[in-house]
Amino acid sequence: MDCGVGLFKSVGFGALVALAGCLRGMQCGRSAASVGAAATSAVVTGIVWIIASDGIFAVLTETMLAVGNPKTLRDTSPEPKICAFLTRGDDVTTTA
Repeated sequence: MDCGVGLFKSVGFGALVALAGCLRGMQCGRSAASVGAAATSAVVTGIVWIIASDGIFAVLTETMLAVGNPKTLRDTSPEPKICAFLTRGDDVTTTA
């Protein structure tokens, strides 16, 4: 499964880099300076898109893996103390 996810992600990243290059290439001017600026902009755009899509892929793959096994979802949120008292049945009193 990991190999398939890796292959899918690599194809997606390649498509994003190609789209970033095409987008910035179509927007560049006719001078050498504008071509250089467009190339730099394409690299930055590609990196930002890859980082954003990698986060989306991470959430999707975590969700897909958790569908078959609910114990794989990680609950990292700490439970507040007042809720812990209420769930154990202890009496919570406040002092003034």
